[in-house]
Amino acid sequence: DALPIWIGYLIDIATNQANYENIGTTTGEGGSLGLLLWLASPLICTIILRTFGGDGWKNSGFDPNFKQSKIMYLISLFIYPTVTVIVILLGTMTGSIKFPRTNITIGTYIGILLVQIAAQFIKNIFEESVWRGYLTNQLLKLKLSDLALYLLVGCIWWIWHLPYIMIFLSETEINNALPVGRVPFSLIGFVVVISWSVMYTEIFRITKSLWPLVIAHTMEDAV
Repeated sequence: DALPIWIGYLIDIATNQANYENIGTTTGEGGSLGLLLWLASPLICTIILRTFGGDGWKNSGFDPNFKQSKIMYLISLFIYPTVTVIVILLGTMTGSIKFPRTNITIGTYIGILLVQIAAQFIKNIFEESVWRGYLTNQLLKLKLSDLALYLLVGCIWWIWHLPYIMIFLSETEINNALPVGRVPFSLIGFVVVISWSVMYTEIFRITKSLWPLVIAHTMEDAV
């Protein structure tokens, strides 16, 4: 999967899109052909493996299994907004979080949120069809220990994010999230992704569907 990433980067250089500080927010306002290829490459590999590698499409996670998984769908929808609100409330009460003055109204924020939810939902079909629908699905067949499963899925998921952090993500975007350099940012990302892998793996185990994870991932990105 590394080859498409570097091909994408070379495409961006050839098309003068490699100055990522100036192309807009890669998750919302713009992007590049290289970024698109990076995002699509795991799904392309999965399609090839399932079609020609003997894995097939049975039990690929695309069945919503909604009837027996309603509670997990609710958890997936509300877990990130709930944790975010709790953290903001605690941070505001203790003075550890401060908000700058802004003209953005609640209505404007909701409008931005809805646009992001629509965009991130499509993007996360790409991600979750790979990391849960294929990778986690295949590793579950090996009867690994829970710890080994979480670490394998989390490490591979994080390694895939590295080109985004080290190449495609602009310094401005990193500083808007955390005032640290690329390497510390990537290491913090490693801890986050490993932690998320526990919840994502268990939700997939219970539901046998990638759609609750698409919803959870979408709400995390959008909120």
